[in-house]
Amino acid sequence: MTDNTSTKSYHHGNLRAELLDTAIVQLRETGAEDLSLRALARAIGVSQTAPYRHFADKGELLAAMATRGYRQLLGALRQAEQSAGECPQEQLVAVAHAYVDYAANNPQLFKLMFGPAVQPAHKYPELREASRDTLQLVQEILQRGIDGGVFHFDDD
Repeated sequence: MTDNTSTKSYHHGNLRAELLDTAIVQLRETGAEDLSLRALARAIGVSQTAPYRHFADKGELLAAMATRGYRQLLGALRQAEQSAGECPQEQLVAVAHAYVDYAANNPQLFKLMFGPAVQPAHKYPELREASRDTLQLVQEILQRGIDGGVFHFDDD
């Protein structure tokens, strides 16, 4: 007996993650404006309505992509901070390099993260939280530097 099931059929348990993965790959090749939930569905091999169970619209998809980008960026920044040792100045330099490297290696995603496509941010709480976590890491390094006398305020 031969199995006639299409090899394109979607059998994963996490369609949301698969949609995000595929959208981020497509984003590298095009831009956010060219992404579509229906095209993603076709690329994955699910019904054109399936993505709408996970994302109400393209805006929600873009926000989820930007959120993932911020989380990846935060991971890269934390790794840079930890590898730099205990000196806040060295940590800040390492974090700055990691930030620029992330932007250079992910230009379309970076543009999405910091651009107008996912505004207003209050509409996407997970995105806002991921963005704040990234900023907080830098603020913590600066505060340690201030507390340790490495960084100083100049009121001039």
